[in-house]
Order: sequence, then C-alpha cells, then structure tokens
Amino acid sequence: MALSRSVSALALLLLACSARSGGDEAPADAGSGGSGGSGGGGGAAGATSFALPPSVDLGAAPHAVAAADLDGDGLVDLVALVDGALIVAWGAESNPFSERVQQPLSGTAESGVRAGLAPRDVTGDDVLDVVTSAGVWKNLGGRSFDWSSFGDEAIEAFRPVAVVNRGNGPEVVRGSAYGTVELCAVGCSALPGQPAPCSTPDQCPITDLSTGDFDGDAYDDVLAGRGTSASSMWSSVDDYAQALVANGVVASDCQAGDVDRDGVTDVVAGASDRSVWLASPGGVDPFFTTQSFPALHPGALSALADADADGCLDLIQVAPAFDDVGVRLGSSSGQGCAEQLSDAWTTVPGVTGAVRLAQLDANGDAKPEWLLLTSTGVTFVTIPAL
Repeated sequence: MALSRSVSALALLLLACSARSGGDEAPADAGSGGSGGSGGGGGAAGATSFALPPSVDLGAAPHAVAAADLDGDGLVDLVALVDGALIVAWGAESNPFSERVQQPLSGTAESGVRAGLAPRDVTGDDVLDVVTSAGVWKNLGGRSFDWSSFGDEAIEAFRPVAVVNRGNGPEVVRGSAYGTVELCAVGCSALPGQPAPCSTPDQCPITDLSTGDFDGDAYDDVLAGRGTSASSMWSSVDDYAQALVANGVVASDCQAGDVDRDGVTDVVAGASDRSVWLASPGGVDPFFTTQSFPALHPGALSALADADADGCLDLIQVAPAFDDVGVRLGSSSGQGCAEQLSDAWTTVPGVTGAVRLAQLDANGDAKPEWLLLTSTGVTFVTIPAL
C-alpha cells in the first residue's frame, strides 16, 4: 500500500541519519548502521567470559568493528574491516584474539563514507556470516569461510551496509559509490524513488546507511544519507515501494536507539557544530520532538550508549583532534527515560588517541566494554563512573 505522510522540515533531518534497530536484531557492532559509533552490549547469548588484553593490534586502523561468536565455541570473537582485509580475531580463554583468519580486500574507505560490517545469518544455516557491502563472507563452520561477492569491485566492501527484515527474512541493503541505495542478493538492484545515479564513483556517494523501526510496525525501515545532497527513507509499511526524499539536508554521524524506551527508534543527528535529538513516539506517522545544543567540539563523532548504567541511553561524543570524550546523560523517569538529555557535557578524563569510540561486549561477560578504535587496532578502556 502506498504511503501517505506529511514530513516536516525537522523530521527530514532524520532521513540523513544511520541507525540500528528493528525486527532483525544484530550482534553488537560498530559499523555502518550506527556505524563507527556505539555498538551497545551484545556478544553471544550464554557466552563464556574471558579476560581482555589491554589492546588488539590489527596492523591498521579499523573502519568498523563487531563482536559475535562466529565459530560457535561460546566465546565472543572480534570482526574488523581494515584497509586490505576483513579480519576475524578469535576469542579464547587464554591469549584471546591472537589467532586470526582474514579475507583480503582491495581498496579503502572513502573520506566521509562510513564503511559497514554486520555479522548475521543470511544463508539460513544457523551460523553467523559476515556481511559487507561487497558481499558475504559465508561461514562454513570450523573457522572456515567462503567469500561470495555481489558481483562488484572489491572496493565496494568499504561502503555502508545493513541487514534488514521487512517480514521476508534477512536481506542486505547497501549504499553504492554512485549515490544509490541497493537491495542485494545474487546481484544488487536500486530501491525505487531515488535520484539518478551519478556518472562517476564518489561524486555523490551514500555516506550513511542503516535501519530502524521508525514507523512502529516492528519491521525495519531504511535510512540513507548523501552528505550535503538528498537523503532518503524507505518504509516497511509499503514494502520499500517508494522513497521519501529530502533535498539539501546536511547531517552527519547520526546515531539511533530507543532513547525514551517506547519501543520505537529515536535518532541523534550530528552536524558540524550542533546535535539534534529526535524522538519518535511511534505509529505510521511519527511525530518528532527536538533538543538542540552545541556539540562537544565541531565535528565530534557521536554514539548512543548507556554510559552510567541507569537503563537510559546517553549521548557520547568523541573529538579525536581534542582527545576529549564527553557525555550528555539521559535520566531515568518512572518506567521510561526522560525525553531530554542533560544540560551540559560531562568530560571523561584519561581517554586519548581515539579515532572513534565503540561500546561492545567483547568478552562475553554481558557487560559492554569501551573500545578506542586507533590507528593500529583497538584499545580497551575503562570509563569511570559518572
């Protein structure tokens, strides 16, 4: 059925954001689709916990990191997308993440484009595969994988990607270098209602892409950002039959989560010098409220996570050039969380050298760890009580 919606100028900010949520839950990750921001607690259900090393040297800066038990041994493994390779570092009770397997990839992430990574079972064999925008690293069991591309150049592995469920089981959606959002199976085909593709790669790339239940129907909707150009949304209500397009919207580094715990995804949109919190109370026609405030620093990267462990999502920003991490706390209010963030930033001491900040359950103890994504790998850090 066709959509019938009126979209306010404020609501259109939402369309440039990437988010993670919806009917097909993913293992914790910090890739596109909330990419590169926070991953939330996760790991494997019933996983055996182990002590973490201070850091993991991957030999390159990770563009995206995820945590999932890929080999089924009950220990959480780390998955990373770096220049030149897709890496799985195996969890172990002794010397974790030292044993690895990798798939060589050519190319690298383009500036301003958030590379994606998603551990999901997309082949229906009850084991987790590793999904990138170039294809699927199929899990054969026994720590063996088989690369199956979508028929595109390997550099497409460094594009935004998400795994969606619109009621038909898991499907892969990716952003291309030519400015189109595509649904991928054996090959990839563009979703309807988009601007014409650009004539050359990276002239107008999809910069942010992920999913969330923004209309309250319990299935995944798709959000795509195009930097300073148009932004789009596809709804599961009409099975992605048409796009809502917002021309000229400028938003970046968007993060999503259920901030007010009403069961529907909310969004924090980052721009050059301010952030806007958008809350959707649900329904086919979401209503958005806002709270605007200065960023920690211009261009600071955002994440949504429960930093103070009170059950409410907080906004975390990391400013690599300033070696600053700041938190705006969400507060508890009865059975839900207050529909606002705190008035000021709380600066977290002792966190330096971050290219990006992620929050994952990396060792199966059901407690999320903070990961600094650095120029050579990841470093595990403790953020003090707030």
